[in-house]
Amino acid sequence: MKSPVGQPAEKFPVLLCGTHEHSKEVMRLIRIRKEIQFFVKAGIGELVAHLAESREILGGEADGIEQRHRRFCCND
Repeated sequence: MKSPVGQPAEKFPVLLCGTHEHSKEVMRLIRIRKEIQFFVKAGIGELVAHLAESREILGGEADGIEQRHRRFCCND
């Protein structure tokens, strides 16, 4: 099979890619991005949960490090 410019097609794999393959790749990238966003949001919630647990351990008193983390995780 020859490409439109007369070169062997294996040198131009992009020319063989149809819109179906392209759309599948785009959907795959979107799905990966959504998974990453989900894990990032879940990670922030986990940090807040750890801060709440550490407050219970300290008897309701938070030190400076915990306050700094709380401000960091609550700013979006």
